[in-house]
Amino acid sequence: MDRFLSLEFSSEIIFLELVDFAVETFLRNVDLDERVFFRVSFSVRECVINAIKHGNGFQKDKKVSVEFYLKDEKIFKCIIKDMGKGFNIEEISDPSQGENLLRPDGRGLFLVKTFMDETFTKKVNDHFEVIIVKNLK
Repeated sequence: MDRFLSLEFSSEIIFLELVDFAVETFLRNVDLDERVFFRVSFSVRECVINAIKHGNGFQKDKKVSVEFYLKDEKIFKCIIKDMGKGFNIEEISDPSQGENLLRPDGRGLFLVKTFMDETFTKKVNDHFEVIIVKNLK
C-alpha cells in the first residue's frame, strides 16, 4: 500500500509538534523496529528545524513544506522544502573529527546522513529541498 501526506506551514518552531504527530501517524500500522522509527522521526525533525532556522531564518512569511511518501510499507521518503538559498549536504563536516569537536553546528545533519539510507539536497527554482530516504524492511 502506498501513502502520501503533505504539510505546509510558516517558519515557526511551534509547528514541530505537528510534524512529529504527522510522522507518528503516517508510519502507524507499519511494522517498524523502535530504533528505525526513532531514526526516521529524528531525521525529519532535524531537517525541518534546519529549514525553519537556516533556510528561512525564522521568517514567518516564508513557508516550509514537508512531503511524506511510503512505498509498499518498505520505503519511506520525505522531502523538506524551504525558501532558502540551500547548501551541499556532502560538504557538512564530520563533527567527530578533532577540528570540529567544538563547533556548535553540523551534528544534526551528520546524524541524518548516518541514520538515513539516502540523503541529498537540491535547489529548484524558488525553493531548496532536502530529500531523505529510509528502507524500512
